[in-house]
Amino acid sequence: PGTVTPAPVVIPLLLLSASTANSAGQPDDERAAVVAVGLYDDAWQEGDCDSFNAVTTEAFRTSNGFGDCATLQAQSAAFGEAFDDYEVNVTDVETAGDAIFVTTRETYTALVDENGQPSEPLAGETVYHYALVQVDGDWVVNKLTYETE
Repeated sequence: PGTVTPAPVVIPLLLLSASTANSAGQPDDERAAVVAVGLYDDAWQEGDCDSFNAVTTEAFRTSNGFGDCATLQAQSAAFGEAFDDYEVNVTDVETAGDAIFVTTRETYTALVDENGQPSEPLAGETVYHYALVQVDGDWVVNKLTYETE
């Protein structure tokens, strides 16, 4: 079984400053949203329910089946057994209305095959699209979609 190394989040400052130019506070909000994505990833990989709940909306947790801590911890542990060398790289940040959208390219080494059975390590990557909204002044993940090749 592999261990999951903490996933560094790379913030391309050029993208943050060039994304959109609506309000003066926007770059700070976008930086806060990117930080929230990093905190989300850490909480997910560590199975940290308190942190996970702090960086996600209730609607997100409900729609993704994370209604209780035991479920999150079980899925986090399974993730840790299936992937190694996990790295999160932010590739785009965009503000649209009351939401901020963060796109990441997440690379990893898969330790299991498509059926969840142990296999030879295989490099992979997934593009994730995080939609964040503000709740009580903090940016939190409200929706998450992904694309694979």
